[in-house]
Formats: sequence, structure tokens, C-alpha cells
Amino acid sequence: GRPSVFEHVFLGNLTEDLSGEPIAGGLHCWVKFYLEELRGTAKYLGYIYNDPDVGLSDNRFVSGKFVWDHQGYKLVKDQGGFFIGVSPEWQLACGTVAYFETRRPELAERHGWQPWLEARSLGFTKDVTHGFFRYRHVVCSRQCTDASIGASTSDGTVLAGELCTSYAAFLGRESPAEAEDASVLDRALSPSELAAWLPAWVVSEGIAAQEGSKLCKECVCFSAARGCRSLREALAALRQALTFSLEDAVMAARTSGGNPHANEDVNDAAEVAEFFLEAAEGPEELSVALPRLLQRLRDGGRRGPRIHKPLRLLLTGQTNGAPVAEIVRLLELLELEGGDDAGVRLQDRVKLVRALFLSSSTSRSNPQTSVL
Repeated sequence: GRPSVFEHVFLGNLTEDLSGEPIAGGLHCWVKFYLEELRGTAKYLGYIYNDPDVGLSDNRFVSGKFVWDHQGYKLVKDQGGFFIGVSPEWQLACGTVAYFETRRPELAERHGWQPWLEARSLGFTKDVTHGFFRYRHVVCSRQCTDASIGASTSDGTVLAGELCTSYAAFLGRESPAEAEDASVLDRALSPSELAAWLPAWVVSEGIAAQEGSKLCKECVCFSAARGCRSLREALAALRQALTFSLEDAVMAARTSGGNPHANEDVNDAAEVAEFFLEAAEGPEELSVALPRLLQRLRDGGRRGPRIHKPLRLLLTGQTNGAPVAEIVRLLELLELEGGDDAGVRLQDRVKLVRALFLSSSTSRSNPQTSVL
């Protein structure tokens, strides 16, 4: 006979597809699947996600294909999923609430459920967000038209009868536009959560054009290297690295009575500007030429901060910040994959360095000449 909803959800059952072939039905409980794996009667065949990078970053949910030895059959479930680590009591509660919220169509609408037109019986879905990810809760009940049990109304409205199933499906990552409030930016995140969530915000902020780009991955690595634990910290670190205030720094140094340390920093940058331009305007990418540039500065007697501070100033207008190599990698990827609000591109930064430090007022043949 027909399995009960408890058997279907928590134990699994033998059913048939549209062509009459036996397949695995239900089995939406991680505990049961775990026990079957221990017995050697179930085997996970691999994940199934629309976006594997996003799906695999969610350690609370599994979506994939598996085979199950049951009643003499090797039953295949082409795609099944369940939450990991939740209790059976939690699943019972979710299914119970979903059932009572969808007993009547107007009640389902009031509680945010949408009709599931592909359901074989009376079905509804509701998209929910939890921990930066989106899921779809599906609930199906058998249509019951027996008025003696109150399953239909005098106007012919069909109500939900016996509950058939209740399960969840993975949809993807919550988008910045769906975040309930700005406090999401300040949530403490694990490294895996930051990696899962940051790309969407990098795109939303206009830094990158697409989530799956190398630039987004580099932004995640860059933020992790800075020890960022929240989205706000990560975005601030990226914005600081992408700032370009070189012209302001030079103008401030030229102003009478300016900060003497600023004067020294700009003069120091002027001494290495031509070497920097030779590397940046050469046939190779700057990231490839950078090690030789650093060695050239070392051969000239520079060490430590006297190598990196002037280069960082030329690239960003700031003497303090992230390592020069990491800034260069970000800027090179911005050239190819940057969004509309990614800041000044690397080639434009190089052009301004030439205009400020190797203009007609300075000698290209003498890089030791001060701009002041």
C-alpha cells in the first residue's frame, strides 16, 4: 500500500517513475541515509548543484545522487537532499507547521507559500533563507474531497488531506539585495562562510562584474590574508587596497608647510618611479616583472620598507597597506574583470605616475631628481 508520510520522509520507500521503473522515494533524513551507508546498502554518487562552488560551501545541506539497496532493488535517486545534523524532531516540527499552514489555499498564501503546479497532488513551496543560503521548502498533501471530514468547503474549495511529503531543496546563496538589514555586514563569519558570501557582495558593490570570476576568488584570498572576519571588514580592506590617492599625496607634499614625512615619502617614490614604469609598461604583466623590479631596488641598496613603501605609494597613493604583490594581483584582475565601481584601473594609475614623476619638469635620465 501507500507509505505513510513518516515512512516516506524518514525511512524511504520503493516507488516508480513516470515510465514505471522502480526508484527510491523519499529518504529525506540524513540519519537514515547515514545508517544505510554504515550497513553498506546506500552509496553517495556525488553532488548535484547548479553552482558547485556555492553548494559545496554550505556544510549544512547535501544535494546529490545516490543508490540504495532496498527490497531486492538497487534504487537510484537522481537528486535528493537533506539537512545535515538536524534532529528528527526538528523535521517533524517543520513538516507539521508546513502542513497546517497549507491546509487551505488562502491560508497558504497568507503564510507566504506558492502553489507548486508540477505536484502530483496538492503542493506548495516556500523559499527561505538561513545562514547566508537559500532553500526551498516543499510540502505536498493528497487532495481530499470527502466533506464528512471537513476537507472541502461549501463553495467547492479543495483542502489538504493526508500529508504526503515535506522536504527541502538547495537554491543557492542569499544575495545582498535579499539581506534583511545592514547588520548582515557585521556578522562574524568563519573562513568558509566568508568565501561563500563575499563574492556576491563584491559584485553588488561594483568591484567585480561576475561572482565566479578569478577576481572574486582573489578578493576572498586577499580578505582572508588580512584576517577579516566580517563582510564589512573584508569590503573595507578591499576598498583601502583599491584606493588611488597618489595625486592628492603629491599635491600635499608640494604644499608649503606640508608634512615633512609626506615630503620624504613622495621624494622616495620619485626615485623609484622610472624603474616602476619600466616594469609596468614592459611587455610582461607587472606581476611577472615585479620580482625583477624588487631585486633591482635591492641591488640599488634598498631594503625592507624602502622597497615596498614607495611602490605602494605609486600604486595606491598610500605608504601603508597590503603587500605590493597582492595589490598588483588585484589591480591586474580588475583590468579584466572589474565592475563599474572598481576604482582607477592599473593602466590609468601608470599613466598618472608618468605624468606626475616623469613630466617635462623631471629628468627621465636622472631618476634621482626630486619632484619637489
